[in-house]
Amino acid sequence: MNIQLKGRRDPLFACGLAILLATSAATPSLAGTVYGSAVEADGFTHLFTIGHAGPGRITDQDGPISIAAGGLDTFPLNAMVGQAGHLVVTSSNSTLQYHAHLIPDLTQGGDQQDTGYTEIGAGGPQYTAPITGLAALGGKIFGTTWNDTFNTIFTVSDAVPPSAASGTVNDQGILLEAQGSNQYFGLQLDTLASFGGDLYGTGHVLGADLIFRIVADVGDPHYHPEDISFIHTSLGGPVFGIPLSAMVGTDTGLQGVAWNPLGFNEYFDLTVNGAAGAHMTSLSILDNINDQRVSDKVTALGFLPDAQLPGGGNDPPLGGVPEPATWALMLAGFGLAGAALRRRTPQRA
Repeated sequence: MNIQLKGRRDPLFACGLAILLATSAATPSLAGTVYGSAVEADGFTHLFTIGHAGPGRITDQDGPISIAAGGLDTFPLNAMVGQAGHLVVTSSNSTLQYHAHLIPDLTQGGDQQDTGYTEIGAGGPQYTAPITGLAALGGKIFGTTWNDTFNTIFTVSDAVPPSAASGTVNDQGILLEAQGSNQYFGLQLDTLASFGGDLYGTGHVLGADLIFRIVADVGDPHYHPEDISFIHTSLGGPVFGIPLSAMVGTDTGLQGVAWNPLGFNEYFDLTVNGAAGAHMTSLSILDNINDQRVSDKVTALGFLPDAQLPGGGNDPPLGGVPEPATWALMLAGFGLAGAALRRRTPQRA
């Protein structure tokens, strides 16, 4: 005598299965590595990876950045972006803006190559304003500077020999209040990053952080912000009040870091909801692998997909951690599916 489950559709089981499929698709998996940089207590500029530790983040593979002359770099990195298997970085002193390629070391730190000054256009004068943000979008690298009155946005490329420079600034435009406006957008861009085909910037005003899309004007070389909104510490939570030090776009979203005046870095993911606002998830203090706070200010973040990592991407990818709401939905899905199976009564064949 065979015992069979009666073949009928159960809406409770179908609902649970749908929830499980949706949450499994929504759970992020970071197929790449996020890099950060800071000038540490030894006086040298360091490069390190930033990975998950439960809901928080930790740094690993921390080491100083070596330069071609055989020494170690001491200039803070102002900005960093992943491009074609390496990190493009900028730094500056009181008179010059430097452009270089940074190759992450599979053990720790990194090797800085092709370091040189930045010029305006091919063979033009030296670019002296600090480039404070870099982002890759549409096969181009975009950069930004602030001159105490307005933000300039431009593309950045490697200089073409026989130029003595290493990098070139091209296609400069001004960030204006709106399309066709003649008024400057008077808020300094703290960070620049790209995700989902959009360029994003952040700024700080009156104790509050703002985020917005940066859109190219139609018919002129300038730019304007759209969907300006506050950054909240959580969905529906208070507005975040510490200026962002750096922001980066990964294959799953935006991540940011802010230097707390109390002497530590606050690290988080950013969910952007257009004009409805943006909120942080996984907000935590950035620690090292020894569970100690990273007590040096992170000045730049960059992202490289695994396929572009040195050595063919042999570094382990950063595993995505589901958000609490995702865990709750997954548990609900298991519960509904289990309840539906318990309701099914065996039928005699």
